[in-house]
Amino acid sequence: MINTLEAIVNETKDIPAQLPNVASLASALKKAKDWVATVEVLQANEHDPYLDVLEDLVNQGRTIPVRLDPLPQVGRCEFICHLCGLNSR
Repeated sequence: MINTLEAIVNETKDIPAQLPNVASLASALKKAKDWVATVEVLQANEHDPYLDVLEDLVNQGRTIPVRLDPLPQVGRCEFICHLCGLNSR
């Protein structure tokens, strides 16, 4: 999904007009890419993140108007932590 949106934003750069929807799309795309990069850093870490980090990630991801493929997985991890009674820091 992110690659498709990125291609759309790049294609519109050649249009000699200000397209407000494209500016919104570009902003959402940047937020999505930043969010995915954060998830990838956490997944590459040898230690599991704290529950509050997962909660923040899920909450941030839900506000981004782009389908984020890792969001359901991060949400499941958060849910499992709550079920197991794992605390935040």
